[in-house]
Amino acid sequence: PGDPSRVAIVESSIEALSLNALEGCTCVSVGGTNPRRAAEIAREWRAKGATVYAAQNADDAGDKQAAKLAKDVREVERLRPPPGKDWNDVLREMKPEQRAELERAITRPQAKAAGPASPAPR
Repeated sequence: PGDPSRVAIVESSIEALSLNALEGCTCVSVGGTNPRRAAEIAREWRAKGATVYAAQNADDAGDKQAAKLAKDVREVERLRPPPGKDWNDVLREMKPEQRAELERAITRPQAKAAGPASPAPR
């Protein structure tokens, strides 16, 4: 479940559930760092008119997968958790006062491979 107009591609099922709980967007796991599968998913959702986010982990592997996805499917935007984290870490570590800070971080314009800037999911 989640908002089908905003789709986030993540590495694992628990991260999909966590980001969905945080943001309410549709989240799809690729089961690791699988660039081919991530591109297939992104293209499927873009064809349906969704905004697609590369929401992989904030580590070298996640950053590489997100960069490759943005290169392969240009309409994809990066939605990155805090450094060294994944979305389940964010959800587990969140305190009520941190919610406002997270919302500000997520809604800041994200760097994209191409195209005009648009707001990140809320």
